[in-house]
Order: sequence, then structure tokens, then C-alpha cells
Amino acid sequence: FKINPLESVVNLKINGSEIEWIIFKGKNDTYYFYDKKFRRVFDNKYNLINEVEMPYERNPARFFLDERLNSSNEIKREGIFSDVLGSISDFELFEISHRYTEMYGAFPVIQKPESECGVVACTNGVITEINDEGVELSYSCQSCANKSDILPGTTVEIPANLTTEDQSPADVFKFIDPDVKGLTYIKERQIERRDNIYYTSVGVSKLFQNQAVNEKQVQGNFESRTTILVGIKKQLEELYKWMVQSLAVDYFGKPVDVSANFGTEFYLNSESELLDLMKFAKESGLPESEIENIYSQIIGTKYKGNESKISRAKLLNELNPLPFDTFTTVKEKLSLGIISQSDAQIWSNFTQLIKRFEREQGDIIYFNSESPLQQRVSRIKEFLNQYINEVQSIRSSEE
Repeated sequence: FKINPLESVVNLKINGSEIEWIIFKGKNDTYYFYDKKFRRVFDNKYNLINEVEMPYERNPARFFLDERLNSSNEIKREGIFSDVLGSISDFELFEISHRYTEMYGAFPVIQKPESECGVVACTNGVITEINDEGVELSYSCQSCANKSDILPGTTVEIPANLTTEDQSPADVFKFIDPDVKGLTYIKERQIERRDNIYYTSVGVSKLFQNQAVNEKQVQGNFESRTTILVGIKKQLEELYKWMVQSLAVDYFGKPVDVSANFGTEFYLNSESELLDLMKFAKESGLPESEIENIYSQIIGTKYKGNESKISRAKLLNELNPLPFDTFTTVKEKLSLGIISQSDAQIWSNFTQLIKRFEREQGDIIYFNSESPLQQRVSRIKEFLNQYINEVQSIRSSEE
């Protein structure tokens, strides 16, 4: 499959959401004509180079995205940046303006008494000469003309009249600091524009990411990003189905039924954000099921793409009798009789117990891997309890 920009399209006919026929320009001055029956290639003089008959009436060309940008233009499609194209143009314009004016804000202009021009024939910026034929010629002095441009750090010369009582040398020679209020304003507006572009395109504000948030804000942030991603994933699902159907038509000579679902779970929060959310959930006293759900997201985000580590982390979480507790909470639960002495000892020695198990039985991932998860967890827990009982027996004999 090949993606061609709209600029390469010479002409086309659209019927609803389907392309009936299309002509686009390719490499080496070639032109391609696709419709439901043929794929044809022409040279730059429109002589036929190649022709392939379609095995099934299906145009092998389609728009990358289905949603039209507006009702008046059936070619332009809506993308993730369609709603912010104007804002992007404004941002670019003011960014260039800010870089231009930044030079003026950084370097002061120097004012000093005017010095005489170094060109001998110059009088008040005009050079007068007589040529060989005796004709008087006048033209502007380039040395004086260069003084007219006021650039960053420019030295401006003014006539010095020290005979008057109202003028002192300090009024003639001085540094003129430019006003930077405009620069400050542009910078603040650029931050707002950038944040608006980011929020409209991604669904979350960059300013929001640097602020303390509560649970409702986090949930709203999550939902806004999910809404945008769901819209994109629906477009990609339709594209994927069309691609598979097109390949099937070429291979089998007939269409096939294709379904696609890219899911609704996305990696929307960073590991640090999820850790903060988990801390907030614990402090707020949320149910353990909610904390476990956040922990699952942390695992998926931290080990994204590494199914072995994800499976191991989830299995360890199943084996740990108190995976989300601290020393203080374990001590309180034990004193209240909520948990057993065995669970508390497994929790406090969990890492060492797992290491011993893997030394003797191998990696927990592969232990009884053919059995259902619950059976595997129960069997490994039997070993952990056995280790705890052995330690207790040794301590009792020593006493």
C-alpha cells in the first residue's frame, strides 16, 4: 500500500464515501488511473503503459480518513489537527515576530553626539562631484545612509548643541533601553496558544500536567484524551478492514468479511502520574479493587511491550497476600486479627521467599504453566507457607 498526498491527485469522482475513479501523478512523469474495473498506468503523453483488470469490481484507492472536513469540500478530510490549523498559523506568525523583536529587547540603542562624515565630499549627506565633462553630479552619501537604520545595538548620532543651558553631555550620550512589555505579552500569549493547540489535539493541557490535581480532574483528563483516541481508532479500524479486504480481493478474487477492533484501553498516563494517582487512592481510602486497577495500569505502562515482565508482575501481585499494604497497616491488621501470622510473615519476607522458590523450582512464570492461573497460585503459595513453617520450626528448636 502507498499513501499519496492530495497534491498528486489530478482528478477524481466520489460517490458517497467511495471513490469511483481517480487519476493521480506518480514518479517519472507517470499517471495512474484507478476505477472499479481497471488499474491503468500512462506516460506523460498519456500513452498506456500498463493495464490490470480487477478480479472483482472494487476500486483499490480510498481516502486515508473517512470524515469530511466540511460539507462544501468532498476531498479534504478531517484530521487530528484540523480544528487547530488556524491556531497553528497564528502561533507560527507570532513565534517569528517574537524572535525578530527579541533582538531589539536584548540590546540597547546607544545615543551619542553626531560625528562628521568621513567622506570628504559629503555635505549634509549629499556628495557633489564634477565629472570630466564639467557636469555637476549629486548623490546620497552611503556612509551617512547607513546611519539611518536602527537595529539592535545600533549607535544613533544626534546633533550636539552644548551652548544651550538646557542640554548637558548626559542628555546627548546615553543608553536607550527598549520597552520589553511587548515581548512579555507575546510570550504569555504564545504559551496560551500552544496550550490550546495541545489540549484540542491531545485532550489534556500541558499547564494541567504541572499542577496538583484531584481524582475528578484526573478522571476528566483521562476521559477527554480517551474521546479523541476513540475517534482516531475508529478511523483506523475502517482503514484496516479496507486494507485486508483489498488484499483478499487480489488474492482470492472475491471479498471477505473482515472485522477490526483496536480496543478501548490506552496508555494515557505516565508511570509517575499513575503512582501519584495510586498514592491519592490509598490516602482517600478507595476500595482495594480500585487500587489494584491502578496498579495494573502501572504494570502495563512500565513494561509496555514486554508481556513476560507484565505476566510476572501480575503473578507476584497474586501471590503477595498484602500487595498494597505498608508496615504500619500490616501491623494494625495483625493486632486486630484481620490477617494471619503466616500472611504477615510472607509479606515481610516475600522477596526472599520468591527467590528461594525460583532457585528450587524455576521461574514462577513457567511453573505449572499448563495449569489454570488459580491452581498455579495455590500451588506456589503452598511452597511459600512451607518455607515459613520451616523457619518457625528452626526458631522453635533453637529456643
